[in-house]
Amino acid sequence: MTMNRQWLLKARPHGMIGPDNFEFTETPIPQIGDGEVLVQNQQFEK
Repeated sequence: MTMNRQWLLKARPHGMIGPDNFEFTETPIPQIGDGEVLVQNQQFEK
């Protein structure tokens, strides 16, 4: 099964951003249903 990998904001930063503000998770991607689409992002840039 394909996995969904995410960096989530765990805690709002107060001051400098650090590793404690984020959490990495992996969860299975559920099957898509009628009328739904699956989008895969390859790269984000600022």
